[in-house]
Amino acid sequence: MPAAELWDGSFESADVLGQVGDELWERLQEHLGWPERFDACDRVLLRLRLEKPVARELAATWQGIVHGGGALPVSRLAAHTGYSRQHLTRLFQNEFGLGPKLASRVIRFERAQLALRSPRWRGSVADVAVSCGYSDQAHLTREFVDLAGCTPRELIGGDLPIVQDDAALEP
Repeated sequence: MPAAELWDGSFESADVLGQVGDELWERLQEHLGWPERFDACDRVLLRLRLEKPVARELAATWQGIVHGGGALPVSRLAAHTGYSRQHLTRLFQNEFGLGPKLASRVIRFERAQLALRSPRWRGSVADVAVSCGYSDQAHLTREFVDLAGCTPRELIGGDLPIVQDDAALEP
């Protein structure tokens, strides 16, 4: 089943993966601890990935998006594959459930929110915007509102304790 058909639904693993989904469910029932369950997921799903690999061009496009920090234009990614931008977008969306442009936005957002949450970051929101490939702070803020439903400052404020609040300092 193409990923594009899964994005807004809830499915039993067997409905999507067939016998592999049944196997995964059975293996998960054998283990009580989360580390063992994650290990079972890794073994079964990695085997499935090896049996049905993603097309080389699409895997390279995904890697280009990730390694480029979401800043590479889709036209450049398409040129690397030899496909037109539109054809690459159709193939990519069918395989991964979202287009390369949206995947790039998500990767850029992820980089920005990690930078803003990092205790090592000492710059401004505008500095984060520039370092993550946004045109300016307003562009970063619009993307945060669109993708997370809040501004960067609201996201940071929700994660960090208020220094004056003694209760926040208690273990």
